[in-house]
Amino acid sequence: HAKVPILKMTCSGLECDLSMNNLLPVFNSRLLKAYADIDDRVVRITQIVKQWARDSGVHGGQYGNLSSYSFTLLVIFYMQVRGALPCLQTDADRRPQYYSEGKKTFNVTMDVEDLRPNAANVHPGISFKDLLQFYVHEFRWGEWVVSVRTGQCSGIEEYPELSLKPRSGVTPEQWKHVIHIEDPFDVERNLNCVLAPRSNYKLWHSMDEALSTEEFFEAPSGSGGGGGGAAPSAKVAPKPVAKPTARGGAGNQWSRRTWKPGRADERPIGAPIGGAPVFKPAPRLNPLAELGWQ
Repeated sequence: HAKVPILKMTCSGLECDLSMNNLLPVFNSRLLKAYADIDDRVVRITQIVKQWARDSGVHGGQYGNLSSYSFTLLVIFYMQVRGALPCLQTDADRRPQYYSEGKKTFNVTMDVEDLRPNAANVHPGISFKDLLQFYVHEFRWGEWVVSVRTGQCSGIEEYPELSLKPRSGVTPEQWKHVIHIEDPFDVERNLNCVLAPRSNYKLWHSMDEALSTEEFFEAPSGSGGGGGGAAPSAKVAPKPVAKPTARGGAGNQWSRRTWKPGRADERPIGAPIGGAPVFKPAPRLNPLAELGWQ
């Protein structure tokens, strides 16, 4: 189910993904790096989230789970909603910069010039535990879209181009509560396309169980970008995920008492994220130049 064939390899202990004739990820990588440059907690919390996801058996598109890229977007979006990160694509519609690949054209505008790291002790509540709190009790699964392009909680009706086609085997009841994740540039691409049947429920249930496991949470970090230092560790003890009973069919899992996706209304749908600094638009981007080929 990969959009582009990927060769996974390890070089000197570092995991690498290799693809050919696929330059759009150059823009994706630049966008993720820009967010990490603003607040180094992006990297630290993402490392914790990925390790937790691997230990909990909810990581890896090849296994019917979300990819590392998707989990990174979950972290950035959470920090945007909490006001710790701005949206770097606010000028995308007003000052579009296009890149074409095959028969598709993408608006790759990013406000990445003159980025300023967050000051120390800005939004000190940002943490892995608070991320779980957001996705378990506040985010509306199946109704809202994780979109770092907009940086705010909005309903799926605000994303008319987003693909809403479930993977084969996913029942209508499962799809009703699925998490929607928009690619920042390929806005038709819904990153939930890799989710196998019941993987979405397993993801939410694992988050819910982790939220009640206080022992592995890192202390909330108050440092902003440029702080450096080692990433905090997370001790995650995987717990068996309850499987749906045969009675009632596969869709019966969604009516389980433990399924309680967020309904908190502190931030109305579509409400803008306040307090974000304003950034200047970047010049037209050339992926070949980004790679040093021009």
